[in-house]
Amino acid sequence: MNIQGLELDKKILWDADLNDIDVYKHKTWIVSRVLTRGGLEDIRAILNFYTDDELKEAVLKSKTLNEKAMYFAAQYLNLDVKDFKCYEQIRSNPFLSAH
Repeated sequence: MNIQGLELDKKILWDADLNDIDVYKHKTWIVSRVLTRGGLEDIRAILNFYTDDELKEAVLKSKTLNEKAMYFAAQYLNLDVKDFKCYEQIRSNPFLSAH
């Protein structure tokens, strides 16, 4: 599926009306979905589509990243996990932890 030049597997945004999605306005939601549910090609797509600054903004604001996605984003973008909005939520909820 192609949304304004961003090519993703249709399973990533299966529950959304593609006509209502703006890749910049909904950046945090899209990046979170891809990092938590996407495959390698989907991750490559967002890494190539968004700038590092746009990705940083999205992952730091996201409340829905799981632990694996948070640590990947922190490593890739050279961020401290304690700066992520989802950090405390992940630490306090064992179901969000990647075991």
